[in-house]
Amino acid sequence: MAAHSAAIAEQLFTPHHYRSSALRSPDGRWLAYSRIHFTPAPQLHASQVESLLLLEDLLEGRLQAQASSPFPSAASSAGTSSAGTSSAGTADPFAPAADCSPSPAGSIAILMPIAWNQTGDRLLARQFEGRFCSSMATDYALIWETLTGQVQTLTPPRQEQAMLLGWSQRHPQAVLFEAGSLYDSPMPRWRMTGPGAAVPAPEDQPLGYGEAIADSLMGPQTHRR
Repeated sequence: MAAHSAAIAEQLFTPHHYRSSALRSPDGRWLAYSRIHFTPAPQLHASQVESLLLLEDLLEGRLQAQASSPFPSAASSAGTSSAGTSSAGTADPFAPAADCSPSPAGSIAILMPIAWNQTGDRLLARQFEGRFCSSMATDYALIWETLTGQVQTLTPPRQEQAMLLGWSQRHPQAVLFEAGSLYDSPMPRWRMTGPGAAVPAPEDQPLGYGEAIADSLMGPQTHRR
């Protein structure tokens, strides 16, 4: 919380912008990274964090798509849709929000790329949602298919907390979560092949591909007026 401490010291509560390291696909064509926006408030519990996931097509030299967090109804719906469109009951982070209402004070919503599949045609991103000064925190999964433009969002089993681990080693088309209560040790492991399709996977291990790239644009990019 160094950024919040600095804002308090300077009494300057303007948005702070950060860029994550990039994750390059195994085939070298795609680059995925996040821009994180932190809006400090005098009280930490009233601050906000949002993010933007960017996907660049290095072959064609253009921005292919971008997804923002939090995405609509992530906690209560999941499904598959085309980028830029939304089907009924589907949380589509690539589609414009129906309303432009701001996120509630104290919210944390960070969308980060964590792994490509072996062929580089599917990106797995972690959507972390929580609140400052609270134990409320959980992950969702976003899968983006480069060949079709299809987007899939997966909600983990209904538990107190969940953490997205990566692709499944035993079933590479599926993803792995750890989800359970705060008192579970170890946290139960689940494998998901689609919305609502969660099965226990205690022996499975996470898998991921891609090259993490740090560049001159990574890190704080504070904008002050």
